Amino acid sequence: MQSDLDYIEHVKDIFKQKNKNTEYYYVELIASQTIQLERNVTENRLKNKASERDLAASRQRLLNDDANHRCESFEGEIPFDNYLKIDNSHLQPAMVMVCMLISLTCVATGFIRRSGSLRLYGLILTMVCVLKLATRDVA
Repeated sequence: MQSDLDYIEHVKDIFKQKNKNTEYYYVELIASQTIQLERNVTENRLKNKASERDLAASRQRLLNDDANHRCESFEGEIPFDNYLKIDNSHLQPAMVMVCMLISLTCVATGFIRRSGSLRLYGLILTMVCVLKLATRDVA
C-alpha cells in the first residue's frame, strides 16, 4: 500500500537527517497463520511481549489483522534495493538472524570496499543459507 511505503520513507528521512549516506536494508519475514498462532503462545514470546500475555486477545488480534489486512507483499511489489523476503515458517529465529547478519556483513563490506561482487555474494550467500536451512528442516 502506498501509505505503508510513505511511512517507510518517513522513517528513512529521520535517519537521513543524521547521515545522508546511510544505506537501508529491508527484510520481510513471513510465516503462515498457523505458525504465527503457535508462536504466539510460546514461553519466550509470553515472557518478552506483554501485549501477547492475554492469549485470547492476542489470538483475536492476529486473526483480525489477517482478515482485514494483507500482511505479506506480492512478488515484485517492494520497490527498494537491498530487499530480502524470508519465509521463516520452518526456521528457528537464531538461524534467520545468522542468515541476515551474514548477508548484511557482506553487503556492508562490499559498500565499504566499493565491491559490487561482494555485495552480490552477500545476497547469494543468504539465499543459499535460507534454502539449506529450509531444506534441512523439512527433510
